[in-house]
Amino acid sequence: MKILFLTSRIPYPLDKGDKLRAYHFIKELSLNNNIILCAINDSKTQAGTIEHLSQYCEKIYVYNLTKFQILISLLKNILNKLPFQVAYFTNNNFKRKINEVVKNEKPDIIFYQLIRMSEYARDNSIPKVIDYMDVLSIGIEKRIEKEVWLKKYLLILEYARLKNYEFEVFKLYKKHFIITEQDRELIPHPNRNEIEIISNGVDLSYYKPSSSANKKEFEVVFSGNMAYPPNIEGALFLVEKIMPLVWATYPDSRVVIVGTSPTKKIQSLASKNVIITGKVDDIREYFYLSKIFVGPLFMNTGLQNKLLEAMACFTPCITTTEANNALKADANIELLIANSETEFAKKIIELLENENLRELLADKAYKFIISNHKWSVIAGNLSQILLKLKNE
Repeated sequence: MKILFLTSRIPYPLDKGDKLRAYHFIKELSLNNNIILCAINDSKTQAGTIEHLSQYCEKIYVYNLTKFQILISLLKNILNKLPFQVAYFTNNNFKRKINEVVKNEKPDIIFYQLIRMSEYARDNSIPKVIDYMDVLSIGIEKRIEKEVWLKKYLLILEYARLKNYEFEVFKLYKKHFIITEQDRELIPHPNRNEIEIISNGVDLSYYKPSSSANKKEFEVVFSGNMAYPPNIEGALFLVEKIMPLVWATYPDSRVVIVGTSPTKKIQSLASKNVIITGKVDDIREYFYLSKIFVGPLFMNTGLQNKLLEAMACFTPCITTTEANNALKADANIELLIANSETEFAKKIIELLENENLRELLADKAYKFIISNHKWSVIAGNLSQILLKLKNE
């Protein structure tokens, strides 16, 4: 089967959730299918990226968006109805080029990642599928109350446009995928139950328990893209609300915030007890060096890859009910649940004082990941759905 993947970013290196998901789909599906990748790109391509992806892709087409092109697209769209993040990635010249690829390559199926690529789905009759991942409109809605003035107005406008767009583009696709059941229920379409649940996985050949004994340098670790608003919110809540309660009992406890692009707010958290790493070469080392992963994540959309990675690295986790609604781990068996600064602090102190409990949680969590979040199994299920669609 020949599958054309259309993505809004080059899916490598794996520094964002959408890139990670697309990468593993492409990698696993390439074992039994021919993959062609068309990727929009709005940033500098790192050396070796195309060569790496060529292991899995028969052909790769990259369409580089300049800042000027983006500005023109956004300005043109002020009076239109497209969400701005759809307009951002939509380019008429790229449309023509992608249509030419479709004409020449004749794929069996076109796989669109995220609704922001949906304007490219209007021009041909090839069977199309979409991976929503999560519900973009809800993510925007959550940010509205935290913003002021012009930015608040723009987010209100974007939320309304996204909600309408999520409904309108549903009809373009033969199959729809999303990561969690709770996200599916938030898609504003009466036929949302047709959407297939395709969970996220974790690379168990990379994220795995350490083969050596590691001295714990940190009591608490939190990770993620530190320019992403929910991660910023989580890191601030951890350091400013939770940890003062922990420090009252354990004043020398150290927190490490690991992740690329820390904002000024995040950088300002740095102290003798709080380490801000910025981008690191190997995030696993920080899981191995930390006693507990703490994830104060209050988004009710998406599945947190950081939790999958920490659990796969044998690091016991504490997170919120919202985060675990997507993960569906067994609370108090495979991880601990907390929903306020007091609850988080209590759970952290409990784990700091009980090494046996930490080890038991880590062991149960690792077994949960192996049973439920192997990319090979997840992509295998996806492959079966695509093959059935091709043969209809």
